[in-house]
Amino acid sequence: MLIYDSFPFMQDLKEKNNKQRAIALGFFDGVHLGHQELIKQVHRASKDMDIIPSIFTFQDHPGTKIKKRNNFSGLIQNSELRLETFAKLKIEEAFIAILDEKFRHISAEDFYFKILCNDLGVKALVVGQDAHFGYMGQGNIEKLKKWTNQTDVKLYVV
Repeated sequence: MLIYDSFPFMQDLKEKNNKQRAIALGFFDGVHLGHQELIKQVHRASKDMDIIPSIFTFQDHPGTKIKKRNNFSGLIQNSELRLETFAKLKIEEAFIAILDEKFRHISAEDFYFKILCNDLGVKALVVGQDAHFGYMGQGNIEKLKKWTNQTDVKLYVV
């Protein structure tokens, strides 16, 4: 599994990025059965569309960085174990963002259009039903439905 952990990710991608991807978006705190359903959907989409099965996740739990919960105890697996699990589940690429000041201030719209669409070539996006993303969690399922229709990206809500 290729791991990209230096945002912006385009610096890590050696060649001009013209790959298309099915991306599961989330923190995946323990890659439990619910998370595994998202990954199964990524594999179905990647097989149907002949694209790369990928994950977009975060180094730290968003609750520890955004909500400043230093005593967050909800982690089931640390980052290393999560990556090992992704590899076992045959994810080919993992994009890991650090929730620093720069990343935390990216708008939901910029995250979707600039990062997912332009930089990473998303063609299938898999999210949980409670997905939120972008600055202050302003991105949601309704916005994703609108934006994926505009960009010919297939959205799967698990």
